[in-house]
Amino acid sequence: MPMKPGDYCYHGHRLTADDIRHYRGRTFCKLCHQEYQRQWAQKHGLSGRTVEQRFWQKVKQLPGGCWEWMGTILATGYGQFVIKRKPFMAHRVSYEMLIGPIGEGLYIDHLCRNPRCVNPSHLEPVTPRENVMRGETIVARFAKKTHCPKGHPYDAENTYRIKTGGRACRACMRERCRRRREKQRLASLEAKTNRR
Repeated sequence: MPMKPGDYCYHGHRLTADDIRHYRGRTFCKLCHQEYQRQWAQKHGLSGRTVEQRFWQKVKQLPGGCWEWMGTILATGYGQFVIKRKPFMAHRVSYEMLIGPIGEGLYIDHLCRNPRCVNPSHLEPVTPRENVMRGETIVARFAKKTHCPKGHPYDAENTYRIKTGGRACRACMRERCRRRREKQRLASLEAKTNRR
């Protein structure tokens, strides 16, 4: 029968709504759950380890110089490390442990292009824009283009920004407008001839 606030746990502790913990199909009060976790950590040799010891236990040095994260890997390919029940990106933890704090609003760019790498010599703090531009994203590919598909240069005189933030070629726009006007003129001439 499930426990509810007001009941007593197996060790006689009175339960409140905040005290109930569910773990592996069992229900604990807060105190019993903490004791269970402490005993489990002792049994598996995990008690008394520092954050650094826990972190470096999950790092494997590869021949190419990368330090590959062997702990939890997110769907994005980046490593995740938990400190006091709060998840952090493993490469950011490594950088802050060995180099120092990361500036406000900066991202960490993997120079080796291996998202699992936590080697601080392969990591560099950069602005979000710089991080995107260095990547292999569609945005970065389009931003690196110097000419439009028709061969006109993307320069100050020939480029304008569209509402979505992208670039457009003025020469191509003039050509499209000219063709549209010509098409409209021909359609109106044809309509006049059909009326006669």
